[in-house]
Amino acid sequence: MLQRFYSSVLITLLLTSCRSVPSISTNPSPAPITITYILDDQTNQTQTTAATVREFLDGQNLALYSADIIAPEPSTPLADGSTVRVTRSRLVKVKVGDKTYTGRSAQSEPAQILRELGFTPTGMDIIELKENNTIVLRRVSEVIEFSSQMIPYKLEYERSDALNPGDQKVLKAGVPGLSLGRKRIALVDGEELRTLTQPITKVSDPITQVVQVSSSMSIGTIDIGNKKVNYWKAVEMYTTSYSPCGSGTPTCSYGTASGMKVAYGVVAVIPSLFNALAGTQVYIPGYGIGVIGDVGGGFPDGRAWIDLGYSDADYQGWYGFHTVYFLGDAPAYDPFGY
Repeated sequence: MLQRFYSSVLITLLLTSCRSVPSISTNPSPAPITITYILDDQTNQTQTTAATVREFLDGQNLALYSADIIAPEPSTPLADGSTVRVTRSRLVKVKVGDKTYTGRSAQSEPAQILRELGFTPTGMDIIELKENNTIVLRRVSEVIEFSSQMIPYKLEYERSDALNPGDQKVLKAGVPGLSLGRKRIALVDGEELRTLTQPITKVSDPITQVVQVSSSMSIGTIDIGNKKVNYWKAVEMYTTSYSPCGSGTPTCSYGTASGMKVAYGVVAVIPSLFNALAGTQVYIPGYGIGVIGDVGGGFPDGRAWIDLGYSDADYQGWYGFHTVYFLGDAPAYDPFGY
């Protein structure tokens, strides 16, 4: 029995000794390489067994932000002599108008920092670097204002025997010229910084108005009520009206150039006509008979103009062209120039 046991053990040992002995894996650790590691403005030579830039930085126990600059890319393999540069971002404040924004940037130039944080400055914007990494961005814009000025047209008259005394006919309508002025206004955060007024530019020249008038100054007649009245001139005049407290001045004015009080029946004309025709009666259909007793400025374009007087109690507004008949005998010369 004992002999059989020993035989079994011997056979087992022989079988075991015939099996192959497993080999032991001996993968060696990577050989360390020497790289240059630049962190901000500090440069060091160091050895590492890291395979990539990311693996190397993970071993540096360094807190990184998305705004940090890492060169080369973290996935780049490392080799002996490689250089790894890390520029850490810093906290930055940006003031735009009355608002303040906070962010991080590794850029050095204020304009680059602003662009990285989403504040794209224009060529006119003002950038100021303050203490504690604070950048003030002042938005500069420009507004252009245009102004126009009419250039009065001239009047030319042609005499014609075909027209009745006092009649007139427009042969060629006058057109005012136009000039434009321009102002360039610089605004900083919406407030005016400076204004540059540029020279006035003429856009178009005025076109002279040509009017055909009667060659004769013979007296005509007009029915006023139930009687005929002589007139020596009938002129289309731009008609307005005024009263003591409605003359366009800050205070009420009752006096006139002739000494009469402003009231119904007193009419005003430009100074040259007043000097020649003061005291002359005129008739305006719808108004009645008035006397030239006051002066006014007229219109810059030189159109024939008359201002009809009223009291404040009976004032009526007049606008537009109406025929004005100059009553009585013809003067020695025609103050209208035709």
